[in-house]
Amino acid sequence: MTSPRTRPAQIDFAKEAVLFDTAQPARSAAVAARQYIVDSWVRSKSALGMPDRITSVPVVAEEELDDTLLDVLHTPMTSFARSLDGTGVGLLLADAHGRILERWAGGSTGMKHLDRVGTVRGSVLSESVVGTNGVGTVLATRRPTQIVTNEHFSELYRAAICTGAPIFHPVTQELLGAVTLSCDTEQQTQLLQALIQTLTMNLEHHMLTFEQPGTRLLLDKFLRMSRQGESPLLGFDSAGLLVQNASAARFSPEDLLAIQQAAATADARGHSHSDTSAGRIKLLVEQFPGAGTVLVRVTPDTPPRAFARHTPTPPALPLIGKSPGWRETLQLVSRTRTSSRPLLISGEAASGKTSLALGVAYDPVRPLPNVAIFEAAALPVLGMHRWFERLEHHLSTHQRVILRNIDALENTTLETVRSLISSHAQASRIALTATVQSPGAAEALALNFGAHLIPVPPLRTRENDIAALWERFADAELPGSHVRPSSDALTVMRRHSWPGNLRELQTVVADVVARKRFGIVEPEELPVCFRTPRSAGLIEQAEAEAIKRALHQAGGNRVRAAEILGISRATVYRKMKSYRLSS
Repeated sequence: MTSPRTRPAQIDFAKEAVLFDTAQPARSAAVAARQYIVDSWVRSKSALGMPDRITSVPVVAEEELDDTLLDVLHTPMTSFARSLDGTGVGLLLADAHGRILERWAGGSTGMKHLDRVGTVRGSVLSESVVGTNGVGTVLATRRPTQIVTNEHFSELYRAAICTGAPIFHPVTQELLGAVTLSCDTEQQTQLLQALIQTLTMNLEHHMLTFEQPGTRLLLDKFLRMSRQGESPLLGFDSAGLLVQNASAARFSPEDLLAIQQAAATADARGHSHSDTSAGRIKLLVEQFPGAGTVLVRVTPDTPPRAFARHTPTPPALPLIGKSPGWRETLQLVSRTRTSSRPLLISGEAASGKTSLALGVAYDPVRPLPNVAIFEAAALPVLGMHRWFERLEHHLSTHQRVILRNIDALENTTLETVRSLISSHAQASRIALTATVQSPGAAEALALNFGAHLIPVPPLRTRENDIAALWERFADAELPGSHVRPSSDALTVMRRHSWPGNLRELQTVVADVVARKRFGIVEPEELPVCFRTPRSAGLIEQAEAEAIKRALHQAGGNRVRAAEILGISRATVYRKMKSYRLSS
């Protein structure tokens, strides 16, 4: 049974704005303060029970994170993060307990830096856990602080520069969290203090917007509604976007402008429509005091009840998932969208590769406008000539083309496809998917096509997403069925290996809904194989043994173990979790 979401102290953003202490102490005083912190920590680490060397950072479960602060500050943080492109600087938002709520980075260098220092969503960077650092020390001292190289307690951060500032409640002065900029020393970034001051000023300006009565009410309603479902939710004022939930992140800046303009033309019932890159969507608009202050909920489009000859195609549903591996994959796709190269999305069968390429849930009976999904496995049916003829037609007439299952093509055909794509003027509009078990085979394909490689995590590593996926599949199977798994049933499903990934889960849900129209699903109502322990196969056993040996060789250091194995640190974490290994 999963524990309920932990909420520290109640943050009432709807009543007061969050202000930021941007006072900058004199440089000499700051240096002395940091040195005092370092010396004090070293003297007291034995009493606190800290190890001599910290080789990894603990990560809490998704259920233990409260995203209220992230929901409110996501829009300005994301906007600021765009200014970091090409700098190699990473941006962090942490709660008052030092737990990372989200991370952003200025390009691949910044993201690799955050990976190297073990900073992912859920990482705990409080001083009591990892010692002096750019998050925990900011929270401990309650003031803007820069920690440089050897001033860090942990060896993980000895090659890093971290500059952070606290976030306070304006009335109670309760510490709500911290924002931190971090990079490698080789970046020679001299402006981190100025950047963090600019960021805190931007966040203060953003939060001051909620001082107005109308925006206070809007934010209060937004926070309550964002906890109730996965529908895209956006708040606007006359200046533009104020807040949005994770489901609304799929909309481009052009989509947001179109939605805001459509919201301004809503009828007396608050209904409106807008055309976006994902298709036509229906808007439910609630107005608040103040010019242009509206809360917009995006819902599936529906035809009029009478006199409707044609049923309009509802918009595609947003992708679901908040597990760390899935979120990192979404961020990687988002960063590579602006590249001039195609994407190669690889992973196990039915793991969601096509949906990831689309950016929305894939529904074969509801095609998206200006998107062509072409099946590589159709070549034997169409014949070589017709197959390439259709592929060329799609490339010339559609804004986006997704070529699925290229692993089904022979090498000679793959070379012809590669030549065709490489000669295309806008290769960035092309995405390829491949069902490849070996990371090496996926990398070879990506190098051959000159593509960005996006590995998709299998469902067994996304255990915290199963409840939301179940709800999506159940509603699709029978709208309004209200068939939901109990806590015990969820525990059983989270232990399952899911060899069939999303297709297997969808089949299980469909079978349950066919037998049960409402109520709670208990473990005994799931397939028998879910309740029978499954012995690991030869591949799983070999992987587990290899990871054990690498961990032993690396003295339990997961970063070094990943280097020994030649795989990413995130993959080591996922595999250790999947095989229930400890360091």
